[in-house]
Amino acid sequence: MLGLVVGSLFQIGRGFATKPDAAELANCVKLDQAARTVDFILNFIPESVIGALADGDILQVLLFAILFGFSLRRWVNAAPWPCRAPQHLKEPR
Repeated sequence: MLGLVVGSLFQIGRGFATKPDAAELANCVKLDQAARTVDFILNFIPESVIGALADGDILQVLLFAILFGFSLRRWVNAAPWPCRAPQHLKEPR
């Protein structure tokens, strides 16, 4: 409510011209055409896990977490006895 009152009193944005520049618009269209589906999918694959965490790329971190979980699950099932020892200790004799 306060923002509406202040905006009405001071007329924020008055005189702001929004005329698009033709060269800038052509550059945006060219950049949009360059972004293909393959580039979009390849962006999911992180260059490094630390880099994805530092940049805050949630999809890359999620992809790594899922792949890590699959590999860890597969490794534990094929692991030697010491890795499965906690499971054997829980089983009654």
